[in-house]
Amino acid sequence: MSDYFGYTRDTQASQIISADNAIIDIGNGALGLVQNFSGSYQHQVEPRFEMGSSTLFWVNGKPSGQFQVSRLVGRDGILAGFRSSGGSDACGGIRQLNVSLDGGSCGVRGGSGVSFSGAKLQSVSVQGQAGGFEIAESANFLVAEMN
Repeated sequence: MSDYFGYTRDTQASQIISADNAIIDIGNGALGLVQNFSGSYQHQVEPRFEMGSSTLFWVNGKPSGQFQVSRLVGRDGILAGFRSSGGSDACGGIRQLNVSLDGGSCGVRGGSGVSFSGAKLQSVSVQGQAGGFEIAESANFLVAEMN
């Protein structure tokens, strides 16, 4: 049956995975109190032409990416969750970042996910607001490869 505007719609349950199933690991085990994350991976692509021709040539650059994660500050303290467990970030520490799915509920296929390797911590930040109930912190990583 059509709705008021004339559309018909099929409703599907269990098609979208909830963020409740996401596990974020930045090299120290599962990171708690995560509020959001974003990962991207790209390579430069530039057009090139030759004189006397309308032929277009594509030139690909080297790939790289970014990974950003924000979390609430917990009992471990401000920025403690972003500290490297294996070597100093100042001394060239490289991390493996993982986003995976917990297969604990709703028939989610556990273990599937994406990995960002060759990750280097670029920046950290702390945010708070008067009248707010929490302190938030963020970290941004540059990554060499996504699998």
